[in-house]
Amino acid sequence: MKRKVIAIMGECCMDIHGLNRAVSFWIKQADLCIDRGVQHALAAHDLSSTQLKVLVLLYTHPEQAFRQKDLEQQLQLTNPTVTGILSNMERKGLIRRVKNPRDSRSKVVELTERSHQLKDELMAFAADFEEKLTEHLSAPEREQLIALLKKLLEPEHSVTVNSI
Repeated sequence: MKRKVIAIMGECCMDIHGLNRAVSFWIKQADLCIDRGVQHALAAHDLSSTQLKVLVLLYTHPEQAFRQKDLEQQLQLTNPTVTGILSNMERKGLIRRVKNPRDSRSKVVELTERSHQLKDELMAFAADFEEKLTEHLSAPEREQLIALLKKLLEPEHSVTVNSI
């Protein structure tokens, strides 16, 4: 299965109409290719890549009580999008929304027994996918790529685009 994911990623990353000099094009292509690869690999578990991100966030921060608003901020997604993701995950028995122990006016997202049973497999998948994704980069190149992408995302470098 892992080789198939990488093959799918390779197929979708191509130059379109001379856009090979546009950084934004390549960032979007990389995102789409990664997402397609992950979606394909997670199909057996009926999980989306975003649902995996939610689970990984919850797995890696077990001490933190995440409200929906916290997930929206962490994943940089809109309220309606996160509402739909959490509703689907609830239907699949992966999470439940319970009263926030610190503020009864809000709810927090909790992992279920089913999601705890999947933890080792999903965390191993996420680590393996990351490893396969960057295996052709040296350690310094990987760190440089992360640093450059973070630099593009710094608030003081945000891009304002004028309407056409």
